[in-house]
Amino acid sequence: MDGGCVYIGVPNEDSLLNDFKKIVFTLTGHPDLSTRAKPFMSPYHVVGFNKKSLKLILKNCEFDPLRLRNFSGQYEWRKHKAFTRMFLIQLFLLPLHLLSIPLGKRIYLDVVARKIAHNKG
Repeated sequence: MDGGCVYIGVPNEDSLLNDFKKIVFTLTGHPDLSTRAKPFMSPYHVVGFNKKSLKLILKNCEFDPLRLRNFSGQYEWRKHKAFTRMFLIQLFLLPLHLLSIPLGKRIYLDVVARKIAHNKG
């Protein structure tokens, strides 16, 4: 089918936050714990994506990415009531989120792509 477009939003498996969690698990003696997406745990992602894998699946499905965005993270602390446990954890992680911006390793990816048209005839 020619034409059409798609929007996809996924967690970024290559985020700086995931790298940080892996280091923490290793230093605390739990290197076998994965910080990556697990298919049978909420939010039930069967496979994780990074920029490269997202582009590859779009190419394989004959979609042309119009925009690929790496976003979010630095405002996570604002989602929680002031001085709660999650508020303080996210505020502690704020420098990590800010560092992830110039590195292109923020916690979410989204893409808008269009189906590649094929000439008929």
